[in-house]
Amino acid sequence: MAARLNQRTAWCLTDLPDEVFLDILSRLDIRDATRTSTVCRAWRHRWRHLSILRFAPRTVGAADVVSVAQSVLLRHLGPVRKFGLFASGPPLPAIGDRRIDDLVGHLTHPRHGLLVFRLSVPRYRVHSCKTFFSVQPELPTFYERPEIR
Repeated sequence: MAARLNQRTAWCLTDLPDEVFLDILSRLDIRDATRTSTVCRAWRHRWRHLSILRFAPRTVGAADVVSVAQSVLLRHLGPVRKFGLFASGPPLPAIGDRRIDDLVGHLTHPRHGLLVFRLSVPRYRVHSCKTFFSVQPELPTFYERPEIR
């Protein structure tokens, strides 16, 4: 009887729905979220579907924040709704570093549906706003007004 009771109450983190598990992962630093892939096979690629990505020196260690962001985005599979890149300490990206432009270009692709984009990099300017943020306004359709009698 006790063995049956243990079987009924046995619960595992892998039983969580994907939405709940991804919500838990999104609250972790990116370094810790990617480390969960080593816990078990079921979690191996789950971090690749995070919709919130934040990169800061405290979350990536002594590595270059821009390089880590590039590496994660290359392996990322799902849409990115919120993205933050904060480079406040050494090593800082060089002035004119086009890697950040590549990140911006990648994230503005319609498949991501990016809602929040935060970029805090000292001495950085977007090189070509026309490339990344080309807006094509839709022209309104005009209909003839019916005559009122």
